[in-house]
Amino acid sequence: MKTIYKYQLAIANHQEFLLPYDAEILSVQVQYDNPQMWVLMDPNKTKVAWDITTIGTGALASSVEKSEFVDTYQMHDGTLVLHVFACPSKSPL
Repeated sequence: MKTIYKYQLAIANHQEFLLPYDAEILSVQVQYDNPQMWVLMDPNKTKVAWDITTIGTGALASSVEKSEFVDTYQMHDGTLVLHVFACPSKSPL
């Protein structure tokens, strides 16, 4: 049964999460001063590694060429604008 889960994101270039291959990232927003990612997924399905990449405006984007855009969020009253991309691994773990 599909359920929506929340994951806290670090303000870091690359992070890895174990999610089903067909998981759907719904949104990334700041909640209580921390970036959060909401994911719709069936927790009983086989998990794969998802590479989540966060880059700031003006940064080189070569690391996200094979990734899908997820969302943009702002922190520190809009002085920091970050863009999130995701790419699932092709093979189950």
